[in-house]
Amino acid sequence: MSRFLFFVGVLTTFISFSLHADAEKPTATKGTLDLRGWDFLRDGPIKLDGEWGFYWEELLVPEGAELAKKPPHYFQFPRIWNNAEVDGIELSRAGYATYSLTVLLPKDHPPLLMWVEDFFTSYQLFINGEVFSKNGIVGKTKEESQPQAYPKTKPLREKADTLHLVLQVSNFVHRKGGSSQSITLGEEMQLARAKEVELAYDWILAGAMFMGGFFFFGLYLFGRHDKPMLYFALFCLVYAYRNIGSDIYAINSVWEMPFSLLLRLEHLSVFMGLYFFTRYIVSLYPEEIYKPIFSVFFWVTLGISFLTAVGPILLFTSILPYYLYVLLLAICYGIYIVVMAVIHKRPAAVYALVAKLIVFAIVGYNVLVYFDLTPRIVLFNFIAHILFFFCQGLILSFRFAQNLKEAKEQAEKASRARTEFLSTMSHEMRTPLNAVLGMTNFLIGDKPKQTQKESLNTLKFSAERLMNLITELLDFSKIDSGQIDFSTEKISLKEFLQSVYTSFEKTAKQKRLDFQLQIGEDIPDHILCDKARLSQVLVNLLDNAFKFTPSGFVHLKVSLEEKESDSVKLLFEMIDSGIGIKESQSEMIFESFSQGNASTTREYGGTGLGLSIIRRLLRLQGSDIQFVSTPGEGSRFYFSQWFGLVKTAEKSPAPVAPKVIDRNIVERKKILVVEDNKVNVLVIKKFLQKWGANIEIAGNGQIAVEKHAATPFDIILMDLQMPVMDGYKATEKIRETDAKTPIIAITAAIPSDIRDQIFTVGMNDIVTKPFVPEDLHEKLIKYLSLAS
Repeated sequence: MSRFLFFVGVLTTFISFSLHADAEKPTATKGTLDLRGWDFLRDGPIKLDGEWGFYWEELLVPEGAELAKKPPHYFQFPRIWNNAEVDGIELSRAGYATYSLTVLLPKDHPPLLMWVEDFFTSYQLFINGEVFSKNGIVGKTKEESQPQAYPKTKPLREKADTLHLVLQVSNFVHRKGGSSQSITLGEEMQLARAKEVELAYDWILAGAMFMGGFFFFGLYLFGRHDKPMLYFALFCLVYAYRNIGSDIYAINSVWEMPFSLLLRLEHLSVFMGLYFFTRYIVSLYPEEIYKPIFSVFFWVTLGISFLTAVGPILLFTSILPYYLYVLLLAICYGIYIVVMAVIHKRPAAVYALVAKLIVFAIVGYNVLVYFDLTPRIVLFNFIAHILFFFCQGLILSFRFAQNLKEAKEQAEKASRARTEFLSTMSHEMRTPLNAVLGMTNFLIGDKPKQTQKESLNTLKFSAERLMNLITELLDFSKIDSGQIDFSTEKISLKEFLQSVYTSFEKTAKQKRLDFQLQIGEDIPDHILCDKARLSQVLVNLLDNAFKFTPSGFVHLKVSLEEKESDSVKLLFEMIDSGIGIKESQSEMIFESFSQGNASTTREYGGTGLGLSIIRRLLRLQGSDIQFVSTPGEGSRFYFSQWFGLVKTAEKSPAPVAPKVIDRNIVERKKILVVEDNKVNVLVIKKFLQKWGANIEIAGNGQIAVEKHAATPFDIILMDLQMPVMDGYKATEKIRETDAKTPIIAITAAIPSDIRDQIFTVGMNDIVTKPFVPEDLHEKLIKYLSLAS
């Protein structure tokens, strides 16, 4: 802010100096301007201002006798003649007159150039008896005259030391009558360069604003349709024209526009420019505005704009001076809004305040120029506009960045909400599935009839399939939202591959497929990897292979590709003789929720997420899935991945004799089941009673803590999500007094999501719902054996 005030002070000093300098320049007196002491090369151009001879309602020519004989009245030039008096006669805006001036020049003056501005009307200028410059047609009536606005520069080829200027002016259409602009005389090169610089400033500003307008308009269209960007873009496009369609009318340097169109566009650029800029401020800080004030202002501005577009020139040019007061009030109120925004710490409000003060300076300065109260200083206008648009760029850039940040936060929030929803749904769906699978497994183990066993196996298969679909959806959501984590553990690769192979042996026998596991002889015994994720990739690949292979074979091959001192690169291949994949579907199969075609989904089922999950998991680990396929003949899916090697210990420990484990250790053991769901209690009781255990039930964590304090238990099966007190808190309470009793979490949550937390509070292991009876039995045997 202090830098801005410093800049305003410098400009104010510059303007004061310019005004002071203008006051010291010679001016015309009694129709004569003596420039014989003026050095055009040293002192620069000069305006031919002062007292000119004036002949009201007469169009005199240099060679006419009336001009020589008739004594002139003297009238200040430039000055509009509206309501002025000459010999007691009040002049009207509509009329015509002749001006005359004698200019005395140095004898050895350099080549000169004259700059004649537009006057808003029609004129004809004679120098030493010859027509020098003209705009439109000068006439004594509205019908005879034709207005034009086209500032002109023209070299003065006269080498005489005296110039006799005769200027005819007529006006019947504009609010301003007479000469409202100066005529400037200067050394040809200096003045031409000055006007070229002025034109360049105008075109540079217009070009910059046009580009800025289109840029912000593009951000609006392809972004979040942020209203401030739209209004500022429209303001830029409208006001860009004003830079070339007013003052010296740079637009006329490329296209001489009709007078009516030129003036209409010039005034519309003021009215609509202010309209869009005010809309911009209102949309930036809607909390700070009083809407009725702006509603009135908007309708007034739109009404005046309509009159400007279709009404007579005299009407809208007459309205403008009064509208300028409305403009100043709107700007002052706008500054108040921005000040309040700064006080309330709205986004980028400080930049908006600086920009608003610059606007106030620009508009105030242009109002003074319009009323001929100060000269037009090109540099001030140019620098002020550049600073203004720089501030607006900062505001909108900040806003755009803020919008991106909000959009990112909303996307992350939506992603979290989706993941949380799927996680909740997964938990809620796993709970009834636990009952379905649990009771099915119990009945299968209860020696049913053959017909009953077939039905139960079908029921079990369908429930397990539903379980896989739920897991796939949840995994996809977690990967998509970036919530996936990878762990590293030591595994026996051959044992791991054998377990994967074993899990599909039954499926291979049912479909009568040749299922082989081929392991290279040179692969290492132990590696470091994320066992769960590698298993997920291989299981998904095998599941697809079996699903789409009606006959023939499925082979899983693992071989060594590269080896380094501490890592190996392994090649995994899944080869089948299935239905194959068309080339046109080669990318589609990796898209989320997509399969080769709709008939595939109907015939083979599935979500279409398997390969998408595989690709994402592998890419997150620096690998990727590849495949080659021939329709009707089969497919080969393969990927290569680096794994860490397990360093061999220098000395192997002495072998320990294996401990004999009592498989019936669960019998007569006291087991506390902490579970609030009655169906789950029913399922787990059936298996525990079948294994001969003594069971106590606790409906929530608080009851479990009280029961454990009253009676010791051999092992505790702890649910996690319960009313009153959850499983985490209950475990912490129990561990305060008992560090030995094994506690196994039994939950429908995803193990990877809760593993760290359950071990932190003191649980020993985890069993997921729906649980596999054999897995639960094995863990009971394991921890009861350790405890004994």
